[in-house]
Amino acid sequence: MIGTTVLAKGARRVAVGAAFWFCNTASFATPVFESAADAGTGCSVGGRAVDAASYVAARFSLANTTQINGLGGRVCGFPGLDSSLFVAIVPLATPTSLPTSTPSTLAGEALFSGVFTAPSTSGDVFAPASFSLAAGDYAIVMGSELFGATGTGYLPDDNSDFASSSYFFAADDGQGFTAWTDGIVANVRLVVNGVPTVSEPGAIFLLFAGLIALCGGRTLENSRGRRVPGGAIATSKR
Repeated sequence: MIGTTVLAKGARRVAVGAAFWFCNTASFATPVFESAADAGTGCSVGGRAVDAASYVAARFSLANTTQINGLGGRVCGFPGLDSSLFVAIVPLATPTSLPTSTPSTLAGEALFSGVFTAPSTSGDVFAPASFSLAAGDYAIVMGSELFGATGTGYLPDDNSDFASSSYFFAADDGQGFTAWTDGIVANVRLVVNGVPTVSEPGAIFLLFAGLIALCGGRTLENSRGRRVPGGAIATSKR
């Protein structure tokens, strides 16, 4: 009887766990990509300019379809100045590729773009988003003078890059943006927030598996015994 009770309780835990997972994966979001660990030192340090003449980007890969709900990073603005910046997602052919577009034609290739205001006190700031990205290779790009952003800011560069961090950038040398350039950028923090999703059949399977475990455990418990007044257990005869 003890084994039966334990089994029934275990089945209920499976069901509750499956239901909790099913309900929360749609709303719970964490970073699915971070280019660097946050140093948390405020805006008193220098960094990489982000403005109409300087775009900064970091590559990332997704193993599964992912619901994205925020794009940004650790960005600083300047008090009293316009600090609206854009952040965008562009596809890449491989994990080490550059975008097929030039920086000046980025708007035509972006899968998503958003605008946020960089604070004058450091901390992660995000442009809200709600879109799905399939498994693949991408880049998060930050800059200004596109998508309605008109400000200036900078990315503090005292963070700690992860081993997989991979950056590129574009700079307007007075002749306009002509090409993307690999490397040079380091220790800046760009972040993509989201949650991996499962296919509808997979989600339905997990939900029903939990319900079956719950019902099956309860049936097993009822078939082996029932409680009667006084706390005794009456077992069925077979």
